[in-house]
Amino acid sequence: MDVLATGGSFWISVEPSGQYTATLEFAGPHVELGDLTVQSSSQFTLNPLGGTPAPSAYVFARPDSLILDGATEFDFNPDFVSEPGQAHFELVRRP
Repeated sequence: MDVLATGGSFWISVEPSGQYTATLEFAGPHVELGDLTVQSSSQFTLNPLGGTPAPSAYVFARPDSLILDGATEFDFNPDFVSEPGQAHFELVRRP
């Protein structure tokens, strides 16, 4: 399912300390808090507080493009219980 095409939104806010807040807005807000670790000039890792889900790797694939792959949790069947999942986001800057 393309969550953003169905009216959802996703954003990450990173503080100077390296702490982040990732928010997926779809059928209610889904918020993740943690620490960001820079791996190289083109890759970083998000480490969620408490270790769940597992850390996710993010790569700047080309200028103005970011690919995010990693474990996540989401309430796939609106029963108010998050189930494990695999996230794949491709973010491209709008012209």
